[in-house]
Amino acid sequence: MTEDDEYHTAILDILIQAPHGHQQTGPTQLLEHLFIGGYKDAEDVTTLSRMRITHVLNCAAFRKSDANFYPESSGIRCYHQFYARDRHDYDILDQHFYEAKSFIDDAKLSGGRCLVHCALGVNRSGVLCIAYIMLEARLGLLEAVKLVKERRGRVLANRGFQRQLIDFARSKGLLRSMDDLEL
Repeated sequence: MTEDDEYHTAILDILIQAPHGHQQTGPTQLLEHLFIGGYKDAEDVTTLSRMRITHVLNCAAFRKSDANFYPESSGIRCYHQFYARDRHDYDILDQHFYEAKSFIDDAKLSGGRCLVHCALGVNRSGVLCIAYIMLEARLGLLEAVKLVKERRGRVLANRGFQRQLIDFARSKGLLRSMDDLEL
């Protein structure tokens, strides 16, 4: 078994832990300034306002929402979108990570809070949030996956995205020794 296979197995072990299949409803807070959700969460202006979310990043721009969707009173100051495909062969991190990171960082630097969403808040937003958390909090790959899994529930079902996270973590020096991990 290769090192990549060991990490992939460890990711799968985290993802199948209880609560299996549980999906947190509403935007889920991952860091002080970072939330994950689905398109329904992004359209719930009352909840976004209550949670003081100021920035919305739509990773599934085929959905018909835009900056004009949010009334001025909602508190949403910035909206950004791109269309990422939820396919195992789509290179989401190479194509969109730094664009997403820049938008999330802008929210943080302005004292705001960012909701990253896709259709269901599972794959596209999941992989981008996990990669962001790894860099922002300097967490290893498995620690970041565990954090998001524990808070969100069902996340990162796309195996191609799981493999991309292994490569990303390696490139950033965030693969911890498997012997050092107690997950």
